[in-house]
Amino acid sequence: MSKEKKTRGWAVLLGLGLLAGGWLLPLPAGAVSGISSGKCVMPWARTLSAGSFQFEPAVTLSTATRKDVEGEETALGGRARNSGLGFRLTAGVREQLELGAGFGIGSASFHPDEAEEEEISAAALTDLALGAKYRFFGTNEGQALALEAGVTLPWVSEASYSVWEAGLVYSLPLGSKWSLDADATGYLTTQAEAGNPQFGSTFNLGIGVAISASWLLAAELNGSFARLKTDGTNAWKLTPTVGLGYGLSPILAVCAAFRQDVPGLYRNSDRATAAQLLFTFTFENKKGE
Repeated sequence: MSKEKKTRGWAVLLGLGLLAGGWLLPLPAGAVSGISSGKCVMPWARTLSAGSFQFEPAVTLSTATRKDVEGEETALGGRARNSGLGFRLTAGVREQLELGAGFGIGSASFHPDEAEEEEISAAALTDLALGAKYRFFGTNEGQALALEAGVTLPWVSEASYSVWEAGLVYSLPLGSKWSLDADATGYLTTQAEAGNPQFGSTFNLGIGVAISASWLLAAELNGSFARLKTDGTNAWKLTPTVGLGYGLSPILAVCAAFRQDVPGLYRNSDRATAAQLLFTFTFENKKGE
């Protein structure tokens, strides 16, 4: 395969990966899609009450630079830029069970390092991500432990992929203002055109503090690991996220988040920087309480 075809193929994959999750596979966005969260990005163990639902549009701007296994730019290196609009819809089915879906639309462009290479851009819908969360221990008011599971379905293009993931999420209130959330998931990814599996895991740790009745300051740390299907090498990265949330009303909350892969703490992966603005609409079923 020629260098030009490799660059073009990687750019298309990168664009679709950025549109779907913020960075290129094999490292997913670090959280099961379609389920509710208590901070900015990562989920919590609390569940929506039966009959309640959430609708969350999110605007994302991101850039990513391709790196090889040593953390250096490759011969096919370059920078990708992405802008996207994603949506999450989550419904409380029973008092301890919620189901949801995530999807979106966006555009991505790839700018090669080498001047003779052509810039490539793409716009597309993202794949459909389905998620579920079942709280089997504790309550929404105290500590809680929940099972999370999800699947991303390859329904957009041949370059897309399916991801099956499952894990546990734990939440603990720390007094009246502080809160702690932690989750760990394992996933299996299948390339749609090849059918070859790859696997990996992610973890999230988040701490939040209520500055006031309306303001929430959150810090999250995401780690991702994957076994590549190409040559059996490993890929991993560490990504902190900081966010500031504000409750505009009992129905609407807004969160602004910024995440940056830690320099030097990534291998065979793309170093990404992203800014995100989320609008969470919550419609409670008072009769379900």
